[in-house]
Amino acid sequence: MKATSSSDTPKAFGRRTTTDAATGELHLDLKGLKCPLPALRTRKALAAAAPGTRLVVDCTDPMSVIDIPHLAAETGSCFEGRTLDAGVITFRLRKANS
Repeated sequence: MKATSSSDTPKAFGRRTTTDAATGELHLDLKGLKCPLPALRTRKALAAAAPGTRLVVDCTDPMSVIDIPHLAAETGSCFEGRTLDAGVITFRLRKANS
């Protein structure tokens, strides 16, 4: 699996943004950011992503469990789920086909 780092990615939306070349997933590292920044950066990444792109968003802000699913519904994107591991909340979203 080859990934490009935020320095290779034209737009960095989080502390670190990577794109998985094999799957086309966009990974946003938003750990340490507080509300409303995780939702705002996720919204910006969704707006720039191609339709059908999957975003994998890592957050530590507890409010993100409300904000990110709400953002997905508001933008028409598909909320594919979330997991919690060692205080990191990982969300999976897919941008809607316009």
